[in-house]
Amino acid sequence: MSKSKKNSELRVGFGCALGAGLLLIPLLGMRAFFTRGEAREALLIKNILEQDHWILPRGYGGLVAAKPPFMHWLAAIFGEVFGRSEFALRLPSAAASAGLIGLMAYTFTVLGIKRSVVYLSAGMLLFSVEWFRASTICRVDMVHSAALAGALYAYLLYFLPRTFHKTQPLRQNKPLHTNILQEQQSATYQIDKSYWL
Repeated sequence: MSKSKKNSELRVGFGCALGAGLLLIPLLGMRAFFTRGEAREALLIKNILEQDHWILPRGYGGLVAAKPPFMHWLAAIFGEVFGRSEFALRLPSAAASAGLIGLMAYTFTVLGIKRSVVYLSAGMLLFSVEWFRASTICRVDMVHSAALAGALYAYLLYFLPRTFHKTQPLRQNKPLHTNILQEQQSATYQIDKSYWL
């Protein structure tokens, strides 16, 4: 792969992540916590910062958090850097959302999907109601969703080209997803044919 092609793919990913971040970040500190879920997460983060319970943060009444603490760690770090505010506590969700949108755009570009479709997909994801809401509140959902989807995209980027590179070049005149569909169709046909014989 040429260096200019790789840089172009990275620019698309970073551009989408930057655009999503610029749209989300101004909204983070505009309102106070308004759900009990955000306040519950804030209590865990406060416990991390004040009592150094980084491994098992405790919430109201000394209860140990039921969900993994990755978002709480990020929020505690941002709280130390930017001060303890709604903005700092919501920043991990916005950063995870923007990062995943950038990774999605990069992955789609590597797979050979048209740029217009990549930008449309990134915009549709960002502005879907539940995604946008989860990107601007202090909850663990966005960080965990982004980590899971990011792992799947990383798998797709790492293993898929190595799998199909053995049988055919990764970049012929067709994008990779077209090659994958043709491989699946021919494999399905061979399986069906052998089943009946």
